[in-house]
Order: sequence, then C-alpha cells, then structure tokens
Amino acid sequence: MPDLSPAGSDTRPEIVVCVCDPALDAALGEASALTAGLASARARRLDAADPESMAAELEGRLRDPACRALLILGRARADGFRIQTRAENRTLNGKDRFAPTGPGVVRATASAQEIVRALTDAGQSAEISSQSDEDAASYVLFRAMCGLPDGVDAPAVALLRVPSGDPARAGAGLEAAMGAIARHLSPAARASAH
Repeated sequence: MPDLSPAGSDTRPEIVVCVCDPALDAALGEASALTAGLASARARRLDAADPESMAAELEGRLRDPACRALLILGRARADGFRIQTRAENRTLNGKDRFAPTGPGVVRATASAQEIVRALTDAGQSAEISSQSDEDAASYVLFRAMCGLPDGVDAPAVALLRVPSGDPARAGAGLEAAMGAIARHLSPAARASAH
C-alpha cells in the first residue's frame, strides 16, 4: 500500500503505523481507518512482508525527522483493546535473546493512559498491560525501542492490541488511539524547527 498522504509540503507530524498480524490487517481493510479524523497528523503505513523486514525498515523511519510517532498494531487475545507497555528481549521464535548484551525488557514511550482514555471515550473497552506476548508485534516493539534515537525529539512508540473480529470496531479504536497520540505531537521535530 502506498503512503497515505504525500509528505512533500505536508508539515503535519507523521505517525508510522505497523500492522503485525494478517488477521488484523484483514479486519482493518482499506486505509480509511488510518486517515479518518486526523486533522493534526498524517499516517504512513509501513508495509513489509515479514516481522524481520518490518523491524529493519523501522530503524530508518524512526530516524527520519518527519516521523514523530510509531503505532504498532498487534492482535488482541481477548475482546477488548489492550495497550502493551513493554516487550522482552526475545527472538521471533521466543527461544533466545535477540540482543545478547541488550536490555531484558524495553518500555513503550507513548502515553498508555491517554490512549486508554481516548478508547474509552470512543466507547471501547481498553486496558493497559505490562504482559509481553510472544509474537511479531512484541518483537517489532523491542526492535523499535532498541533502534529509537536518543533525545527529547525521539518519536513516541506504542503497541496497541486490537480485536480483529469487527472491522468497524477495529477502525474506530485505531482512529481513537491515533488521535490520542497526535494530540501530543509538534508540527515538526523541534531540532529542525530552529
């Protein structure tokens, strides 16, 4: 899928969206769920064939000053939305450490409380969890956090677990979460605005 909005003259902050589960990808359908209701930000969907390619692509995207946030989407194991706040240092198969000398656990940087508030305000059940699932979304979160540039202008990162049974519900939850993240983004990276 191509970029959802042209980056050329658009100075709105960019939220990169990674969908890490085929069932969730099918539930979200077309890009309308990624663009509705975002007046203050633009979404750019990251398309990759597999989690390893997605993680590698993210390393470059996270260093782009236009990228102000990363929203990783994984499938929820229950009926409600869940914001996963941490990921463990594990390979995709879960048997070994990905980074032998790296941290054992990383924490997402976007405000989980703001995302939960936005989801509940939109009529969705949502919770925050520090439990790390052993799947592609957790792997991508770990890799993204390890590749996050240092500094106050580093992009905000969140992992949202989305129920995949109802496309309308999945889209409404995604819109609410993206709106919550967008409310805290500056129009351009502060370092490039001076």
